[in-house]
Amino acid sequence: YLLNEGLWSAESSLFAMDYLPFFSACRGYDSHIYFQHFTENDFKPVLFGEQDAPQTFVSYGESVLVPPEETIFIDQYAPQIQQPVADSVAITLDCFYEEAFTEASAKKRWYEAEGDTLFYLTAEAESQSALFEASILANEQTEPPINRAPYMNAIVAQENIPVIFGPTDGVAVAGGMMPTTVAFEILYYQLSATDKRLVVATVTLDEYVSANSHDGTYTLTITTAALGWFDLLNFFAFDFMFYLVLFVAIGFLAVVLIFSFWLVVRIFTLLKDPPRFRFLPYLRIMIGPPLLGVGLGMAPFFVAQTGLRFFFTL
Repeated sequence: YLLNEGLWSAESSLFAMDYLPFFSACRGYDSHIYFQHFTENDFKPVLFGEQDAPQTFVSYGESVLVPPEETIFIDQYAPQIQQPVADSVAITLDCFYEEAFTEASAKKRWYEAEGDTLFYLTAEAESQSALFEASILANEQTEPPINRAPYMNAIVAQENIPVIFGPTDGVAVAGGMMPTTVAFEILYYQLSATDKRLVVATVTLDEYVSANSHDGTYTLTITTAALGWFDLLNFFAFDFMFYLVLFVAIGFLAVVLIFSFWLVVRIFTLLKDPPRFRFLPYLRIMIGPPLLGVGLGMAPFFVAQTGLRFFFTL
């Protein structure tokens, strides 16, 4: 992937793949780390020696694959279940930079990123035919023919998960520096006993050293975990209708609290003639200016959108 310059000279800037880009020459994976391999395999240390005193022969880490019948998923309308019981992965791989890192480059390399989105993950699993339609191998003569529009539209609509590369917090990256540890974290929403939806993915770079003294190796850590109910709430991972109901309920609760406060004051007031509750005048004061501001703010956008649409339809 990285060594094939034909990919960068192709007309399209988007193509799909079923393995992780950039991470290559990793122990146990060669040049391709397939996504389903590290999410579906049961990683356990390989031991040798006596049974009562075993020694570790090789260990990439460990994974916990929970059977569907034992999986506890998150229901957006059941906040009493705060934490799911779901699959998790934590593996560590020894990798080697295949780039000529001691030489200067006119292009910014992936390990020099500072908060950049370098690739996207689909939120849910894709079929092989859909991946092929958007791959570098697809063209007008292949079956199925090339069609990258669904993935491009999903990126524009913010339906795919951006994978942001950047140094760990508080680290200032200088020129000619390279990380020796790379942490790839994927957090997901356990929708049901068998279905997952990715929510956020980040790549954190740390422990930088000078490229001139770097031996070319780095440690890649891949972790996956299911998010709890409140984390999913903060990531806006639930349905639109859920948040509509939630905000209406919060607004109604606020009104009830304010009305209760007013009622207590009204009941226990010492005034002989307490002032009546002026609901409509208060409503005009509170709603009038915001509505006017929204209207004035939307007017230029509405005029510009209508004008451009009319111009392009001439």
